Amino acid sequence: MVITSSENIIVKDAMKLKQKKYRDEENKFVIEGFKMVSEIPIDWDVYRIIVSEKLPEGQRLKLDRFEKRILFTVSESIFKRLSDTEEPQGVMAICYKRDYFLNRVLGKEKLNIFILEEIQDPGNLGTIIRTADATKVDAILVSKKSADLYNPKTIRSTMASIFHIPIFTDIDIKEMYEILKSKKIKILATHLNTDKNIYNIKLNESICVVIGNESRGISDTAFKGADLLFKIPMIGQAESLNASIAASVTMYEILRQRMYCRQEKI
Repeated sequence: MVITSSENIIVKDAMKLKQKKYRDEENKFVIEGFKMVSEIPIDWDVYRIIVSEKLPEGQRLKLDRFEKRILFTVSESIFKRLSDTEEPQGVMAICYKRDYFLNRVLGKEKLNIFILEEIQDPGNLGTIIRTADATKVDAILVSKKSADLYNPKTIRSTMASIFHIPIFTDIDIKEMYEILKSKKIKILATHLNTDKNIYNIKLNESICVVIGNESRGISDTAFKGADLLFKIPMIGQAESLNASIAASVTMYEILRQRMYCRQEKI
């Protein structure tokens, strides 16, 4: 059966999730596109799959791993109303948010985690998560007053990496610092007022790196509580780097140092 009415409860429920208020209330979020949907882990809780009546049969068959009872077909016009993209691919999934246990993450050896403090742009947030996944960061901690992790633009920018890495949201910087220090995890923060740069500090121990707001950098609380401040060298005329670029450079330098040290031990 093809759903053609915007008054259908399936359609109305999906439309509500365009708003953060309802995503928070229902503990659900929406992902779009065949690649994103196909990368949902087998053990992730999926509420519904919604497809356009025009979705090619070959792609529909690849959705067979999802239970038939949660798969619904809507008209092309309805799907376009539900979609958050200009050129919908004809498939979306409504997924439940997943809770992680911080103590399990903090119990790892040579921990590598990042705090993102008040990152405002959803695209930046999603890109940082994608790079963190690529470099095998252990977890991302997103502070209060940051962009919504489940904003459609954030989700798209992660390119399914939201399913691959533990992410904690709405953290309080001061409280998190206390927890990290109690676990002997060294806190490093990006800041221009230091002579230390990312290439002359050791990154092989358990660390937490703080990336600050796009325009203001890190807060006074994050600055005062950090164990070490570092900067990324810039020899051109640019005054600063985009937050996602700064995070990416840092993540790959951590990866470089840790890969090099493993090779030295062999």
